[in-house]
Formats: sequence, C-alpha cells, structure tokens
Amino acid sequence: MAVGFVPPVAEKIFPDGDRRRGDLGLRRGERKEVEPMDTPPRDNRRYYESVANAAARVGVSTKTVRRWIASGQLAGYRVGARLLRVDPDDVDQMLTPIPTVASPASARRARRAVS
Repeated sequence: MAVGFVPPVAEKIFPDGDRRRGDLGLRRGERKEVEPMDTPPRDNRRYYESVANAAARVGVSTKTVRRWIASGQLAGYRVGARLLRVDPDDVDQMLTPIPTVASPASARRARRAVS
C-alpha cells in the first residue's frame, strides 16, 4: 500500500444509476433511524489510571507503585500484554494518615519554649 493511500468508500452503483453507500440501503442525503443505546450512568463506571499518573499523584516513583503491585499491597490490572492500570481509590487507600496530636515529649518542649 502506498503512503497516503486512502481506500475508496464502499459504494454500490445499481442498474438504475442510483448510488448507495455500504449495506445500509440508503440514498444520498437519507438518514437511518437509530435507536438510543442503553448505557449505564457514568457514576457506575470504574476508572483506572496509569502507574505513572498514580505515582505522580501520590508523590512516589513508578518503581514504588510497581513494588506495591508485586507485593500484593495494591491491585494492578493488565490491559493487553503490556499496559498496566490501577484503581485510584486503591492507591488512595495506600496512604495512611499521620496522627496530628503531638507526642508528650514534643508537647513539653513546646511548653518550655513558650515560657
């Protein structure tokens, strides 16, 4: 196939000289009635992100995210042979909150500094 080759549109020419495209049986300018598809609401769909996006969002390297997947701490999903995706909610669950209450030793130091 040559560079820049565009295959011709499937077009049939009938004995009466009428041209119809494909197997739709429509004449030029006619439109086919299409029934609406039943698609689930967007809220029910699951979204995944790449390992690189997950790592950048959390602030770690891609190797760290891959280690989490290899150790079983994080679920990874293959799309095809090479593409790897993770669920953003699972990545967020990997983050653990740090208690904000000061330890007794640091509280004593803070009181001494004020007095």
